[in-house]
Amino acid sequence: MKTSIFKRLNSPIDPIPKVFRIGNLRQALALGLIILLVVISYSSLSCIEGSRKPVVFLIFLGALLFMLYRFEISDLFYLFLAFVFFLGSECFYKHSYNYDNVHIVLLIVFLAFVIYQTSHKRPIFQATEFDWIVLIFLSVTIFEAALSFWEGNYWYNIFRELITYPSGILIFFIVINAISKHSQIDRLIKFIFLLTLIVSFMGLVRYFKFAPEMVRLSTYVSHRIGSTFHNANILAGLFELTIPLMVVYSLEAKEWKKRLFYLLIVVPPTISLVFTYSRAGFFSTLFSLFILLLLRFRGKSIIIIILLLVLIAGLATTTTLVSRQMFLFNYEMLLADPSMRGRVLQYIGYVDNIIHHPILGVGWGVAESPEQYGYFVVSKFPIRKTSALNSMVFDQMVKGGLIYFIPFCILLFLIFRKNLQFIRQVKDSRYSRIALGVFGSILAFMPHQLVDNTMKRSQPQSIFWILLGLMYVAFKLYQKEQEKKNLPEKLARKENDS
Repeated sequence: MKTSIFKRLNSPIDPIPKVFRIGNLRQALALGLIILLVVISYSSLSCIEGSRKPVVFLIFLGALLFMLYRFEISDLFYLFLAFVFFLGSECFYKHSYNYDNVHIVLLIVFLAFVIYQTSHKRPIFQATEFDWIVLIFLSVTIFEAALSFWEGNYWYNIFRELITYPSGILIFFIVINAISKHSQIDRLIKFIFLLTLIVSFMGLVRYFKFAPEMVRLSTYVSHRIGSTFHNANILAGLFELTIPLMVVYSLEAKEWKKRLFYLLIVVPPTISLVFTYSRAGFFSTLFSLFILLLLRFRGKSIIIIILLLVLIAGLATTTTLVSRQMFLFNYEMLLADPSMRGRVLQYIGYVDNIIHHPILGVGWGVAESPEQYGYFVVSKFPIRKTSALNSMVFDQMVKGGLIYFIPFCILLFLIFRKNLQFIRQVKDSRYSRIALGVFGSILAFMPHQLVDNTMKRSQPQSIFWILLGLMYVAFKLYQKEQEKKNLPEKLARKENDS
């Protein structure tokens, strides 16, 4: 009897999953117990936080295991992107906008990625030209965590704040190690287009259905589209990343049907961007498109400049849809805007903090002082919301100081420089649309970080780093293809020389 039970437990399972390589029923039961332990742990945390139902996690975990069983690890990004895009929907959003859920899902994706790479005897991370600055940044992050804890801030607040920026870098490195084909890059970008379109329609339908009086003439701002991104400025961050990419795909398409198709799908996100009433999002996207069109139509740049100037002048004369954006051109109305007035007071406090703590900053996990606008105090108890400041520059400079801000900026600069090299070298339209499109996304997204910290918001941040990773992989693939093409010429030259 005992022998038959052990034989049954060790009998092979057919088919054998590719990722986990479960060889017998005993290993399958062990995996099931591990999954059960993870679910119980998450359920306990959910009860404490009171913000998410464990059912959502079970659905996600089931889909994750199914995808690992059937597909390649690169397909995980479809699941991750779907979760990121619809994080603010009714399925996931309940009481408060909890950014920690993206980090939980990212941890699961990272663990699945590590299991996949090790089971296939592949290196987890390949060496890149960015490794040195990433190591410096991570070292500074650990130092800042220890310093903030020593100064008296609560460890939970420190942890929640400090994982935000490194998590984006982790996404970048997972992408460049998991994606290896041009078809994978192209499909992921088109999947992002599809999700952007869905989110745009959801926002527009809700806007026109529940707030018809909001779009009447002479209305300043009664309601702003947030869709599944919950906040209008965060949603504008999405459109900054995707609209320039969609436009480039339309311009680079060879067939007129594809050009028309990409031109049509960019319309709903553009309308949604206007209804977010995000000033920085509106003008940074306009600036990005202006630069992209100049690069694309070099010889006809004067015509493009004239057309864009006419467009901007036309928008400036209307008060229907772009009234909030056009407040920037009216000094008296700008001062009357409570949002701008509040930011000015905050910025004064931020600058004063930077003057007194320029190198190390005031520390991470601090709470905003209820008495002084833009100043911070040590928090010795867990605070539910460790919000980003209204500027990525101020957020890093105030809390982390120069030693945190400089390495992060160097990393972004190195990736941006790689993007410029890609644009200069590329001659294939399959790759040029990726290079130029991501360049436009960066141009639209980064200026917004001066006045709003969408970089620290998990939804646009995840999409931003995924696009950077896809651009880097595309550049490496293009270089390999060019080396293969030039190899016969090099061999012929060597033979002639000999």
